[in-house]
Parts: sequence; C-alpha cells; structure tokens
Amino acid sequence: MNPLTVNDSQITIIRDAFKWAVQSLSQAGFSAPENEVAMLMGGIMNWSPAFVYANAQSKMTSDQIQIFRKRVDRRKRYEPVAYIENRKSFLDQDFYVDHRVLIPRPETELLVQEVKEKLQKRSLAKPQILDMGTGSGCIAISLARLFPNAHIMATDLSEGALAVAKINSLKMGVGKRIRFQKSDLYHSLNNMFFGYFDIIVSNPPYVSASEMKELAPDLSFEPRMALYGGKDGNSHLGSIILESPKYLKKSGTLVVEMGAKQKEKMEVLFRQAAFTNVSTVKDFNGWDRIIYGDHNG
Repeated sequence: MNPLTVNDSQITIIRDAFKWAVQSLSQAGFSAPENEVAMLMGGIMNWSPAFVYANAQSKMTSDQIQIFRKRVDRRKRYEPVAYIENRKSFLDQDFYVDHRVLIPRPETELLVQEVKEKLQKRSLAKPQILDMGTGSGCIAISLARLFPNAHIMATDLSEGALAVAKINSLKMGVGKRIRFQKSDLYHSLNNMFFGYFDIIVSNPPYVSASEMKELAPDLSFEPRMALYGGKDGNSHLGSIILESPKYLKKSGTLVVEMGAKQKEKMEVLFRQAAFTNVSTVKDFNGWDRIIYGDHNG
C-alpha cells in the first residue's frame, strides 16, 4: 500500500484519500471502517459523513491531508474516534469530549429518557435533580435543556471531568443553571441536602475486575476511574443506591445505569434501601440496563 504523502502544492481527491484510509485501517484489523473514515474526513472538512460520500470528487489541500493522515494513524492505535474528533453526539447534540471523560453511550440516552418521562408525569414546577458522576455533563445538560425550570447539581470526583462538563454547559447555553461540585459520591453533600432531591440519576462505573481484563482496545483510552466499579462492579452502585434515600424527597426517584448482568444484585440493593415500584429498562441489545425505584420516606 502506498503511503499518503503530499507536497505543499499538491491537492488530493477525497476519493483517493478515503480509499487509502479504508485500506490502512482494514490492514490494521478494523472491520468495515468506511463509516469511521467518513467521520474522520468529515471532521476535517466540517462536513457530515453523508456529505463526504456525496462529494468524493472534491479536493483536499495538503494541510488537510496531513491532518487526515495523523487522525487515521491515531485510529490505527485504537484511539476512539470521539477523542480524535473531540466530539460525540448525544441526543442529537455534539458534546466536547477528551481523555478526561467517558465517551457518552447510546445506553445513557435511555437513562435521560427515563428521567424525562418520570419528571413529566410528576409535573413539578422546579424539580431538584442530582446527576452523580456527571463526566462530560451529558446527562445534566440534556435534562437542563429539557426542563428549563429545573435546579440541577452535577457532581464528579474528577476535576478534569468537571472542567469538560463546564465547557459543554456553556456551549449548550445552560452553564448558569447547573451547579457543578467536586464530590466522591455523596461525600461533599452536607445535611442541607437531606430530603432535597426529586430525582437522583447516575451512570456510575460498573465494570468488574474480570471484565476490565477483557475490555476492547478502544476502552483503554477512557478513564479507568469512570469504568472500574470494584471487584464485582457493584461498589459505586451499592453506595449510590443505599445512601440515596437520605437525600431524596418523599416520593423521590432514583434512576441509575447498570451493567448488563447486574439486574438481580441491583434489585436486591433497591429492596434493601426500601425502594418501591422497582423496575428495569432494557437497552438496544436486550440487556437490562436501567433500574429505578421510588422512595416513600
């Protein structure tokens, strides 16, 4: 395979650069990388992937080619496209992401949808929401956009993650409506927050020690502290569930994301914490991924 090289005066057709990138990634072991190549190309050209396909005869400058080659090389080392592009779509909004935060997943969109449905049913004038382990801020920011009158607190132990979340909150125009706070779970929340929240929502680390050893290469680029949930994957989930009644209002609701095989253990913890109306929601692959319950005080 010929390397992709240009002189300053050269122009390269998108079709040729695209073909080179697909061949390069295929030889590196990637299966059907066309869509990823279109995303990498689109990021440089400021085009959608569909527009890249439709404009294969367009030309790229030497600077664009050099940037494209570097991005393809990064992907060959299994760095996620979201980090290379510094963006990830979540509920039709592009969030800034980098190595300080977990990349938002489609499963977490279900988490936001579940909170949305519960808040709409309750018709609260000014719902109090806690997003625990906010990461990129995708949950808190999405809820702030959906519920303009909501009061939202978003916590994270990572100062880097909080910095990214603040960037996204300003980008989305909700920076003044979310209170960001450094906290290891509930540790920095004093007694003024007892019985305070209508909804506590969280997508905590829930990968077990054995699962960490089998992660796809891409996941090695994501923050370990955002993935690893202790030996059995339940450490953070257990603390969040068992301590949440202290911070929820009477009739408040806890909604959390969990691992694909954690349903039975989480149901036990929800019952132990005296939650009622406990139920789960399946993800796109048929795994029980979201669990929620009501606190009756």
